[in-house]
Amino acid sequence: MFSISNCLLISGTVFAKDISGLAAPTDLTAVPVSSSQINLSWTDNSSGESVFRIEFSLTGVLWTLKDSVGANVTSYNNTQLNGNTVYFYRVCAAEGGATSGYSNIASAQTLLITPVHISPSDGSTNQPGNPNLRWANFGGIQFYHLQVSRDAGFSSLIINDSNLTQASYIIPLGFLNEYTTYYWHVRCRNTNNAGLYSSAWNFTTGQMQGPNTCEDFSADQYPPPTMTEDFITQSYWSRQP
Repeated sequence: MFSISNCLLISGTVFAKDISGLAAPTDLTAVPVSSSQINLSWTDNSSGESVFRIEFSLTGVLWTLKDSVGANVTSYNNTQLNGNTVYFYRVCAAEGGATSGYSNIASAQTLLITPVHISPSDGSTNQPGNPNLRWANFGGIQFYHLQVSRDAGFSSLIINDSNLTQASYIIPLGFLNEYTTYYWHVRCRNTNNAGLYSSAWNFTTGQMQGPNTCEDFSADQYPPPTMTEDFITQSYWSRQP
């Protein structure tokens, strides 16, 4: 049964005394896996617990019971969290009204939100040599990290820019080949945190018309020279010895 006599006050924080004979969990770790999930794991050092109680905090001082898992369970996935937020955790073993001491405190920061592509649409074809890649803009993001590659594994990058401040990027002319498929993805980035890359989309370029192709010069724009009498006379005498 919980009472003041069963507590310890250490540096302003109240800890439950281990009066049950239950050994406290150890080696608690917290690993962020997305913008909304942190995975916990710990070592079970007792044999008589019925549950493990998982507590969380946004400050590391004020604690709230998050959930409980069964005996001998040594992991927990905390979901539906806020992105780019630090969470603190501790775990104790419990049996009836008795609890062990707490584990070490572990903390982790959720990742930044994953961008959503807008255009060009996935699998689009006949794209120009300078397509405008666009994705959803999110508040509070310092930078976007864009990669464009010749392969789906992103091992042959032609664009690798981690300092974009706008949610769009126009690929410069000359970077892409015609009738070629390219893959792109993007992630959010701050100075102290980053998110996961978005799912890769691809597009295929079409025919590229440069400024020196015959199609760019019409007879109306550039008519042939007029063969005047003076022109013919000058040409004749210029070839005489």
